[in-house]
Amino acid sequence: MTGQNPESPEKPGPGFSQYESTKRGREFTMGFFKIPVKLYFLTFALLFSMAGLVYYTVKTLDTNQKYDAKLIYLAGKQRMLTQQLSKGLMALLRGEQKKIEEINSIKMEFHTVLKALMRGDEELGVSAAQTQDILDRFNKIQEQWVPFIMNVEIILQTWPEISNNIDLIMENHSGLFDEAQEIIDLLSKNSDKQTVATAGRLREIIQRLTKTVLGFTRYNDKQFLDESMKFIKLQDKIIQGLLEGDSDLNINKIEDAILRKKIYGLKTNWELFREKLNHVFKTLPTVHNASEYISENNLNLLQAMNSAVKEMASLSQKRVVKMINNQYKALIILFVFGFILSTIIIRQITTPLGEVTLKLGYIAKGNFRQEKMTIKTRDEVGFLQKTFNTLVDNMTWAISQLNGISSGDIKNDIQLRRGDFEKALRKFIMSTMDKNK
Repeated sequence: MTGQNPESPEKPGPGFSQYESTKRGREFTMGFFKIPVKLYFLTFALLFSMAGLVYYTVKTLDTNQKYDAKLIYLAGKQRMLTQQLSKGLMALLRGEQKKIEEINSIKMEFHTVLKALMRGDEELGVSAAQTQDILDRFNKIQEQWVPFIMNVEIILQTWPEISNNIDLIMENHSGLFDEAQEIIDLLSKNSDKQTVATAGRLREIIQRLTKTVLGFTRYNDKQFLDESMKFIKLQDKIIQGLLEGDSDLNINKIEDAILRKKIYGLKTNWELFREKLNHVFKTLPTVHNASEYISENNLNLLQAMNSAVKEMASLSQKRVVKMINNQYKALIILFVFGFILSTIIIRQITTPLGEVTLKLGYIAKGNFRQEKMTIKTRDEVGFLQKTFNTLVDNMTWAISQLNGISSGDIKNDIQLRRGDFEKALRKFIMSTMDKNK
């Protein structure tokens, strides 16, 4: 033992082979998941989860709100279109013919948007009605819209000609009145007073018919219609009486050729005038009925649109509430996940540290015989466990060497290990062997 080189290779202690010593020195290597990596992973996992949750919430809310806002805008615009349509028709009936193009545009837009809200439209970026309740409300709108737009079409197809005839009546009644006045002036020179007096009603009838057609157009009063029909018949009878004679009216037949020519000219112009009048009085009731239907049902259509808009707004609100509730659930899940992951990482660190601390406390009190620890992680804690196990091996070896010395087995080769403890033990052995000599 005395000639042993201090720098000689380490020899394994009792019960340890050279292979086991080498393997133990190489068996532990740090893995990727060291404590800082685990802590960073936990931190960034929670941060990214929170950021992802916030991004998802903001993005989804933004997308849904924009889409819902678009739907509600389109549905709300339908209300405005119905109002514009009614106002346009009123303006048209007042004689603004340029409103026809605007009304047709409104009509097409309303139909396109309503169809899109019900069935979806890629160009408008709108999907089909999202719930049956919303679809039912749009179906109700569709049911009201069909007869509504049919009456609009009646006005569009009928009113332009009526308006044109009314304009012609207004333009020609003065000329017709002047013709009647000329005939009356001639009759006053060549005919009896009764014929002249009866013929004098030609002017009055033309004026009254002009007023009644305007009154009927504006007020839709059947009294104007009945009065006009009566005056038209009377005018026909007076003109015919001047040409053929009429005992009921006390009119004698006009024989003067020049005067008869004048009367025939009046008759021709009157027939054109009468034709315009008859067309107005015949077709105007249809326009009035259509206009009344539109006026009476415009509010119903608006209320139906309001109902659809409210339902869509309610659905949007429900989606927001549902998303908020889902976010609460996601936060709870994230909290539970973070708690579990944190608990696992903390226990991986604190449990081995606690065990090492406890065993080192025993060693500090002099109880050197400790069981080695099982290494489960390849991080700093695992390295600490491995170092502790090495310490236990060295302590066990030292105790065995001291036990050998105390039993007097000094002559045998004593297995030494490198380090300060080896040097101290070597000095102790040498001094003991010198004393024994």
